[in-house]
Amino acid sequence: MKREIKFRAWNGVDWVNTDQIQCWDLLHDTTYDYQQYTGLKDKNGDEIYEGDILEELIMNETETQIGVCKQVLGGWQIFAHPNSSIRWHGWKQRVIGNIHENGDLLK
Repeated sequence: MKREIKFRAWNGVDWVNTDQIQCWDLLHDTTYDYQQYTGLKDKNGDEIYEGDILEELIMNETETQIGVCKQVLGGWQIFAHPNSSIRWHGWKQRVIGNIHENGDLLK
């Protein structure tokens, strides 16, 4: 299976265009926080990137759990707040923000 490899970049204020990113930039440029697209989409069809904050319905779909998407050992995992991991159920999860613009969702 082939997946699209793409990134987004945060400069501390805004997201910037990443169309011209070179591999060298990813390894050596500390000006930006680069976040990779996971190749996965949430229940609304929105792309999920590393650093996205996701919300999942749990407990017979009456409660929610919030987690952050992180890369671990070459794969993607969603870490629930504060530090446990949640299973991937794309049909139940939705992106509600990201760690840069919506970090307050994790408090």
